[in-house]
Amino acid sequence: SASLRAHMAAPVAVAAALDWMRQAAAALAALHAAGVVHGALAADHFVLRDDGRLVLADFGPGLWPVLAQDDAAAQGQGQGPRQDPEPSGNAPTATLLPVRRDLDALGLLAYALLTGRAPVTTTGLADPVQLLAPEAAPRLPPEQGDLQALLEGLLSANPAMRYPSAQALVDDLA
Repeated sequence: SASLRAHMAAPVAVAAALDWMRQAAAALAALHAAGVVHGALAADHFVLRDDGRLVLADFGPGLWPVLAQDDAAAQGQGQGPRQDPEPSGNAPTATLLPVRRDLDALGLLAYALLTGRAPVTTTGLADPVQLLAPEAAPRLPPEQGDLQALLEGLLSANPAMRYPSAQALVDDLA
């Protein structure tokens, strides 16, 4: 068993990456169904077991109650589509987070699995999702173009293009 990050030094085979994404999305769907958001999802929080199962094994600073299921609710509270209650990169001062935060993190993970690199480089406490181009998700290499819609579903700045939930991603990848 090793953290998922240990497998990300180079691009992962597409079939493995999609399987791991499905398993990660299923773990998030279970959390969200229980009314909580991870809020600090990263490759280090997943362990790939010897039997091929991916396990969400680290909850970082803790779980947060769900704030909103969609961006419309978050925007109604003065938040943009990629912003949390505390966009500074520090731990949120509010006790609620949008489900969107976990899906954004899953999109960053998907990109890294498929390409072997992060879509943006961060320093300090910067939130990598906040550094993405506001108009579009990062582009996958041409040979993986058929997976761009998956990435758009996780990272698009356009709420109409996003997955509405982790369960919707699980269903898409089934």
